[in-house]
Amino acid sequence: MFATIYTDAGGTVKDGENFYSYSYYIKCDKGVSSNTGIIKESCPDVNYAEMFCIVEGVKDALKKFKNIDRILVVTDSINAQYSLWQGSRHQKYQNIIQEFRILEEKVDKIMIKWTKGHRSDDSDRAYLNRKCDKRCGVALKEHFKKNK
Repeated sequence: MFATIYTDAGGTVKDGENFYSYSYYIKCDKGVSSNTGIIKESCPDVNYAEMFCIVEGVKDALKKFKNIDRILVVTDSINAQYSLWQGSRHQKYQNIIQEFRILEEKVDKIMIKWTKGHRSDDSDRAYLNRKCDKRCGVALKEHFKKNK
């Protein structure tokens, strides 16, 4: 079975501290699923947040939909795509890249495709990227409301 996962992450600085959120949308023959949240673990930058989102989306797809053997991840982050494909010499990314490598062993193939973010056309890629982006912003706003 084949699944497509649309991902995005966002971040902001508040009171000198960085906060990051993620959102993904999974489509496959057996249904759809989505999730949005705040990254609670140590997150050094938005590139890490984008990779975190990809990893969480893949883990969720494998957990919710049995028999997935191929996954296409659609991201607007060229840096995350490159780091997960090629690896990175930066120590701060090693754990998340290793987590991705473990997920790759569970399926026949994981492909990552870049899409231009914040496009206004009507394609699925553009629509779902905008939707994930918007959900990231909402998650951050809600987080700040709850934690005043």
